[in-house]
Amino acid sequence: MNKISLITIIFLCFFFEVYSQNNQSSVYDLKSEYLVNPIGIDVKAPRLTWKINDSRRGAIQKSYDICVGTDSAKVAAGKGSYWKTGKINSSSQMVVYDGNQLKPYQKYYWLLKVWDKNNQRNKK
Repeated sequence: MNKISLITIIFLCFFFEVYSQNNQSSVYDLKSEYLVNPIGIDVKAPRLTWKINDSRRGAIQKSYDICVGTDSAKVAAGKGSYWKTGKINSSSQMVVYDGNQLKPYQKYYWLLKVWDKNNQRNKK
């Protein structure tokens, strides 16, 4: 059995900060390896994906920031113990995990912050 198939990662909870100025923007459909709240994933570097719902004309995602860790409270505060991207200028809504090595049978949490075309961070 290869090492990748032995690794099981649990991304139980997705934290995200959404809503812009007039609650016209939201982030939805957050997934790990194309699964919503997966019980386990058998890859070393899971793909994290999301979608943006913004009805404003010319709406785009300008930047994102992802934080990953094992303590849900710390991750919610933006303090990930496994990975912190910092603000990345990109409209991409698919990111491959590139942090510390994930361990099998461990629960992981991730926080997503997104900035819109006006460089306004979506806030809860």
